Amino acid sequence: MFRGRSLPYHLNFISIFCILFFLSTFTYAQSTIIKGKVTDAKTGEPIAGVSISLLNTKIGSTTNENGFYSIVTSSSSIQLQFSFLGYKTVTKKATPGTIQTINVKMVSDAQMLTETEVRASKKLPYKNKDNPAVALIKKVIENKPINQPKNYESIEYEKYEKLVFSLSDLPQKVLDKKLLSPMKFLFENKDTLKIKGKTIYPMYMEEKISDNFYSKKLKKTKTVIKAKQQVDISKYVDQNGVSVYMNRMYADIDIYANNIFIVTNQFLSPIADNAQDSYKFFITDTIKTVEGDLVELSFTPRVKGNMMFEGNLYVTLDGRYAIKKVEMNLNKDVNLNWVRSLAINLTYSQDSLCHYYLSSSHVLSDFGFLKNKGIGVVGERTISFKDYVIDHPREDSYYNVDTVVIAANSTSQSENYWKENRIDSLSPTESKVYYNMDTLQTVPRFKSMVRITNFLITGYHSFGKFEMGPASTFFSFNELEGSRFKFGGRTLPAFNRTWYFEGYGAYGLKDEKWKYSTSVAYSLNHKSIYKFLNNYLKVGIESTAIIPGQALELSQSDGFLLSFKRGEDNKWLYTSAYKFNYVREFNNHFSYDFGFRRTEQSPALDLHYLVINDGVQTEVENLTTTDLSLRLRWAPHEQMIEGKSYRTQIPNKFPILSAKFTVGIKDFFGGDYNYQSLSGSITKRFYLSQVGYTDIALESRWVFGQVPFPLLNLVPANQTYIYSQRSFNLMNFMEFVTDHSVNVYLDHTFNGYLLNKVPLLKKLKLREFISAKMAFGALRSENDPSLHPELYQFPVNPNGIPYTYALNNTPYVELGAGIGNIFKLFRVDFIKRLTYLDNPDVASFGIRAAYIFDF
Repeated sequence: MFRGRSLPYHLNFISIFCILFFLSTFTYAQSTIIKGKVTDAKTGEPIAGVSISLLNTKIGSTTNENGFYSIVTSSSSIQLQFSFLGYKTVTKKATPGTIQTINVKMVSDAQMLTETEVRASKKLPYKNKDNPAVALIKKVIENKPINQPKNYESIEYEKYEKLVFSLSDLPQKVLDKKLLSPMKFLFENKDTLKIKGKTIYPMYMEEKISDNFYSKKLKKTKTVIKAKQQVDISKYVDQNGVSVYMNRMYADIDIYANNIFIVTNQFLSPIADNAQDSYKFFITDTIKTVEGDLVELSFTPRVKGNMMFEGNLYVTLDGRYAIKKVEMNLNKDVNLNWVRSLAINLTYSQDSLCHYYLSSSHVLSDFGFLKNKGIGVVGERTISFKDYVIDHPREDSYYNVDTVVIAANSTSQSENYWKENRIDSLSPTESKVYYNMDTLQTVPRFKSMVRITNFLITGYHSFGKFEMGPASTFFSFNELEGSRFKFGGRTLPAFNRTWYFEGYGAYGLKDEKWKYSTSVAYSLNHKSIYKFLNNYLKVGIESTAIIPGQALELSQSDGFLLSFKRGEDNKWLYTSAYKFNYVREFNNHFSYDFGFRRTEQSPALDLHYLVINDGVQTEVENLTTTDLSLRLRWAPHEQMIEGKSYRTQIPNKFPILSAKFTVGIKDFFGGDYNYQSLSGSITKRFYLSQVGYTDIALESRWVFGQVPFPLLNLVPANQTYIYSQRSFNLMNFMEFVTDHSVNVYLDHTFNGYLLNKVPLLKKLKLREFISAKMAFGALRSENDPSLHPELYQFPVNPNGIPYTYALNNTPYVELGAGIGNIFKLFRVDFIKRLTYLDNPDVASFGIRAAYIFDF
């Protein structure tokens, strides 16, 4: 769709020698290359699927959808036979040892048509067997180890990156609105040439120049960023987070890899191992260049709608079968949100020692809510490379320091520096982006629009140095508090880069009690505590009300939508705590969190802490614990979106491991019990190419010592109607307790792999999910209140039936299947509970919903 630059023509004496050497070594030195087009003699229309055979040999081919064919042979006597059902067979002679074009016009055979009653398409079934295009792609795949740059011993190069985002398809009636009149200068800077039929208005740009190093032996990379500049929007959004997410959407493309990441999804490469089983290939042209002959190899998915590409590969005929150029697009039926089109162009060059390397990469995408019309966003990432040094490895010690080094003056380079060092120049519209966006941020109306938009998206309203929110928690309701009103806020780095304050106040109309939380953090490195490389001390105090066993991974557990719950909502705790934490992060994404916490909890509503001593039942009004903890976490290659006052992880293929050790100390600040607990978790996403990806999480916790059930493991439950990945959606709060447990969470996303093959449903672009969750665990006899009545008894309802049970040898299991991408935003899961169905007030089946924004 979007054509790339012409092939580079860098050639010297040694490269000519290499090419001549390969040509003399292989049979291509005397090859005959024949190409052409087959058409209907009467209508002139191309005929697809014509069988072309080289007489007296096993060589053959077929025409593609546009009637083109190509054959390569070293035979000394060449006669081509063209045959197709319903047409008279044609035989043509070719001249050996040359490149030639033979176009064929086939005449219809009316008698044959009548006899065979051919009324359908003229296409023949596509076959891999005896298909020269398939034979060629197999050669390309076979030679990947010698052509893939990552297989060289070492690589060094300079890299220039440019990322531009533009608005597109703005109707004139929108541009004429008075609301936009103060920003008119933005829309005078337009580009009508980049995409045919579209007018685009550049709004955001970032550039980077870096030196890059790779060692195959160490399997390590190193990047030295020499210069970087970008449109400054840090006053309104997370500048670094936007950059990280955008660059993840436009990750570097390695055509030699089996799978390629595009806008957070995985696509099958056209030269992946066994690509011939997933793609159809056609030889469509041969091209002569000063660097040697190329074969144009077209490809298209066998199954439309799969996460695959379509386009052209240009393959060298120098015996290495290297990729010289790639032009490909997403196939139009792919199940990808917001993306109208996406084109990729890659160009490879060759050095004096015949090493092939990527010399330029260009990705152009068009995003929009509606598929083919309406306002959209055009994203473009251009990468250029120069000064390659291959197979001259550096000392191992060079890679022992930071993998990313940022020069001290990288963000303060002069305009002259950029003009002299850009490998590609800026277009006239791009050259105005920095100035226009700086000017825009002085427009009061723009500032107001950004504040309103930010509030609607994040729920926080900024007052410059302080922000209030989140709005979703301003009002909620529950059985204990009735209507609950809550207001909170926190300071921003603009207030102070060393001290950070946060707090809220809440009041329940039913229980007529105030709840509150306040904390202060001191940054030891004088950087934001919401940015990577944390190093801070934090103290806090709180008094609130919670549901035991509610462990949702949602950012706020007291939001309005979470007020709607199924079943009983009558077991609560009032808690008061003061706490201290010291948090430290390191460059390798290892971190630790040392904590101290004193908590006092009192049961409320139908929850009671009852003990039996000498046959007499007594109610305990409160439970006090004092504990010290150490939490360790390692998240290699972790990427985050870091806002002014939040951090959100971007999922990738690398695992996240954490462990926490806690010691409860009796009589220390009033603690009632001695105990120890050890917990750990592992989470990882497994990408499965065309079949989607699987998120797996394992959690385990062991409690040592004799303690009452509130200090044991309450298996995380969810009684809301919002789907939760890291809790059990059909389990009741406080339903199960253990002192040693393992929880397993599996959630697989098919990305439309199945539904895309259903004729009517595929138009809806729906996506399929399956899930499985299991809780394994048990309760040692020393913590069983039925054997030790001096421990808190498990809660019972008014009829004396227990609410809480110990897991036994049977795990708790629930399975789910869901449909997602409803209106591109919503997911609905149908969940079945398989075990412990005899427990009171349980649901064996449920429907849950969730909001998901994804491509």
